Amino acid sequence: MKTFSTLVLFLLVSLVTTATPRPVDVLRLDSVANQQFASKQYVDAVKTRQQLIASLNPGDNDSLHAFSLVQIARCLSREELADSAATVGKQALYVYSRAFGTQSMDYAIIADNVSFYLLQAKRYQEAVSYSEKALAVINSVPDLTGSYVDESIILVHAAENYNAVGRNPLAIACELRALRLMSDIYGEHSDTYIDELQFLSKFFADNGDKEKAGQTDDTITRLRKEKKDAGGNVLDIPATVKMDSPREAERYRWATLRACDYYLSHYITADHMAEAASLIAQWVTVTDEVTVTLDSSLLDLGNNQQQSLAYLPAFLAGCCRYALQSGEKDFSWGMYGTAMADLLNFYNANAPYTGKVDSLEKLIAAYAKNRDQFVDNLKQLYNRAMDGRKQQR
Repeated sequence: MKTFSTLVLFLLVSLVTTATPRPVDVLRLDSVANQQFASKQYVDAVKTRQQLIASLNPGDNDSLHAFSLVQIARCLSREELADSAATVGKQALYVYSRAFGTQSMDYAIIADNVSFYLLQAKRYQEAVSYSEKALAVINSVPDLTGSYVDESIILVHAAENYNAVGRNPLAIACELRALRLMSDIYGEHSDTYIDELQFLSKFFADNGDKEKAGQTDDTITRLRKEKKDAGGNVLDIPATVKMDSPREAERYRWATLRACDYYLSHYITADHMAEAASLIAQWVTVTDEVTVTLDSSLLDLGNNQQQSLAYLPAFLAGCCRYALQSGEKDFSWGMYGTAMADLLNFYNANAPYTGKVDSLEKLIAAYAKNRDQFVDNLKQLYNRAMDGRKQQR
């Protein structure tokens, strides 16, 4: 620890001095530092980030400068040097805001990081002030695309900070907002959501509201029992869904991913297949996070309408899951091949309930006979779908 403390002192001095730029490959250093951080080599990561920062000319690559400081602060926090982490985090916030302003999610995240380090350091009043910087962004910027997870974290930290200074009504308000988002993201029966409810119970109790604290405890007990009774296999999706724009669809991306996982892992006779299929169909129609192309063979995926209603959602679920997990929204060969594999696995399990589908039986037979030929057949189907899309344009 003495060695690291010395490093921290050197770091804090280096932040306020101008180093002589050196011809260093900053992108390579950035990659090395990320690898060191991922491997929990925090001392080495700090040294690498220092070298990177020292190689930058003033005003050069402010984004890389700021986020290098962000990572240094995270390293210090993980080494339980909260005060030093807060100092470096403030420097990161200054560098970022000077270059990019204060009205972005990145600014809010960096401010929230500082609030967390100050909370670790038990500097609660100061922690609140930085939480409020982050809250000001999420309360005033109307369209923070892709930010729901980050927003929930900011709200959770703000709730803890308000509770630490005895401002429990504000702690409760932030916690309730966070829980609404976490319900969408993780589902009410997730460990993440249930564990967070315990903080809401504490905040109610600290605010003198024993009745609401008790009600929250009862909710925790109920959710845990429901999860246990279902063998952990609960589908948490909204009872009613309103999606008229990609922005609204973004809120349901995690529920859609849960619906995809549920649909592809259950028999067609399972309790919530219709709800899962409905959400998948709604989401894929509205979202801009995935593009799916359907040719005639997929639109009529079965020998009758009942079969198509069972197997088309399986293909859509495969496409949506691929897009959400990979971040690749285009209807690529990778997406198509993965979705077809999901579809065939689903069909193989459910054919006894729906009856055989000739086109899918042929694909399965081709796979059993010659896998290379099977892949070629799939590529022909994919190319036909893409050709059809070009003609429609």
